[in-house]
Amino acid sequence: MPVFSFEKLSDVNSILGPEMKSTGEVLGIGKTMEEAMFKGLVAAGFSLPPIGSGKRSGVLLSVEENDYQEIISIAKRFYDLGMMLYATSGTASAIATLGINVTSVGNATENDDIITLMESGKLNYIIYTGAVKDATVGDYTVLHRRAMQLGIPCLTSLDTASALARIIESRFTLYNTELVDIGNLREERKKVRFCKMQSCGNDYIFIMNFDGELTCPESLCVNLCTQHFGIGSDGIVLIERSAVADAKMRSFNKDGSEGKMAGNNIRCVAKYLYDNGYVKDENITVETASGVYKLKLYLRDGKVSSVSVDMGKADFSTKAVGATVKENEMINYTLVVGGETYSVTCVS
Repeated sequence: MPVFSFEKLSDVNSILGPEMKSTGEVLGIGKTMEEAMFKGLVAAGFSLPPIGSGKRSGVLLSVEENDYQEIISIAKRFYDLGMMLYATSGTASAIATLGINVTSVGNATENDDIITLMESGKLNYIIYTGAVKDATVGDYTVLHRRAMQLGIPCLTSLDTASALARIIESRFTLYNTELVDIGNLREERKKVRFCKMQSCGNDYIFIMNFDGELTCPESLCVNLCTQHFGIGSDGIVLIERSAVADAKMRSFNKDGSEGKMAGNNIRCVAKYLYDNGYVKDENITVETASGVYKLKLYLRDGKVSSVSVDMGKADFSTKAVGATVKENEMINYTLVVGGETYSVTCVS
């Protein structure tokens, strides 16, 4: 990925020309093209807030008329990701033909709409292809200069914009990508044995990791948990050695984030350990991120048919749940969503 020091050129028109050379480059290596591109963009200085980070991301689209057909499909992908769409008048009209909600804004030299959006934090990405036209050089200069100052990615190629959509769709973040040692690369793909189990509707991928060879399960989650290109599951569970229990369980969600405890998972781990001969007792202990739990195994024909575990006391406090309402507890709490009234109870 080339790196251009545009932030050093605060008083000039920062437009790429045929004679310009990058001031550096970075290398992104991943198991998929999307992971490699994500690493490259981040290392090159781009800020890529993940979808679902708690704040709705926004993208500005402004392209030449001959790019309208292509930008429509790209806009649809961003829209499907739940992003807010902003576009200059002509581009907005083209996008609106699909019935997509898009906010029309003036060009950078017409009014302060775009600058205000950038400074308010509502824009996370800018896609602009009009810089080569004499009539739009002024717009691009104003827009790009402020974007560089605020650290907002400004892309001038629809190919790159399409790649950006693929990166966001892939759900990669700084916390679920594998740090690769280029001096000690694997010579071949690693074979990982797994067992897919489910209990009460949650299906997870269970991997025995007693040897500790899996060092980045967060990255593994993103690839294996996808429905169409991986195994498809709600997450991954690693079964590891423990110094304080019969085994240790580490549970990861499909986005790579690590959970502390899951009742369905810990019961599946107990069955896996007994049925595969790792434990012989009908009473076992499993270490988790929230402590050590005791489990009772019930057998039928030498196999585990059910498992019980004391998960601890139910906590109804909003602090434990993570709710933002100004109440101590959410029990039969009245909540209005999309015009519909619901009675909601939350428990941890």
